[in-house]
Amino acid sequence: MIPAAENLNGWWHAYLDASNPWKPEQDALSSPLPHPTGGWEALETRKRSLSVPGIWRDHIAGYVGIIWYERPLWLEADWKGVEGVLEIARFCEWLQVFLNGKPVGQSVRAHQGLALALGVLRPECRYSLGVCLWAPDDRGGIASDVILRPAAND
Repeated sequence: MIPAAENLNGWWHAYLDASNPWKPEQDALSSPLPHPTGGWEALETRKRSLSVPGIWRDHIAGYVGIIWYERPLWLEADWKGVEGVLEIARFCEWLQVFLNGKPVGQSVRAHQGLALALGVLRPECRYSLGVCLWAPDDRGGIASDVILRPAAND
């Protein structure tokens, strides 16, 4: 049985990384990846909640820079052996996706959206889905639904 797509909208943990000096270089896809100031543990101790979809100006007007979004991900038994695809249709401006702290893909084409293969997912695992966003102004955020769907059988 193929699992239904899962809508991952809602309140996500968010960490404003204002002291992180990282900015994408001219060729953002070849830029070295950012890391959370204080390490991944900092996301646990200094988090707040932001709604997805949403622009962070709605919650923290004037903030510019990096925000780390994170949410736990548990899968039902019907995901066993199924390859997952994460879809984010609109975001601002540069985005990097992490699964359990490991980078799995990035995009600088906010207007084109992102469909990212996450590989075969196991329902018995607890995943941490992380999204790092950078924006040059306070209109940053995830501006569309975040969907986890099974990969199409081509």
